[in-house]
Amino acid sequence: MIPDGPGETIFSIFFVLIGVIVLATVAFGVVFENIFEAYDGILDAAKANTSDKFMKKLKKTNEMDDEESEHTSMQWDMLKEFVSVLPLYILLVLGALFIGNVEGWDGLKSIYFLIVTATTGEFL
Repeated sequence: MIPDGPGETIFSIFFVLIGVIVLATVAFGVVFENIFEAYDGILDAAKANTSDKFMKKLKKTNEMDDEESEHTSMQWDMLKEFVSVLPLYILLVLGALFIGNVEGWDGLKSIYFLIVTATTGEFL
C-alpha cells in the first residue's frame, strides 16, 4: 500500500513522523522514569549520610547558579545539538533527492521515501 496522490503522501509523512514521536516519547518516558526513580533513591541515601549544614550550603549555591544560567545554557545546548545534526539531515535529504532523481520521482515522493525508509526497519 502506497499513497496515490500528493494529499495522501503528505498525510502519510506526517502520520509516520507523529507516530514515531509518540512511540518514542512513551518508550523513553518509561525508561527515564525508572532512571529518575533510581536517582532519587540514591540522592535520598546520600542526603541521609551528609550533614544538613553542608546540604543547605550546597543547595543555596546551586540555586543561585541555576537561576542565572538555566535559560541561556538550555538555549545554547539546543543550538549546539541542532548544528551538530544538521549535516546529517542535509545528507539524508540530498541522498533521497538523488535517489528520487535516478528513479524519476518528484520531490514529494523522494521525501516520502526518506521518511518511510528512515522510520522503519531493524536497528542493530
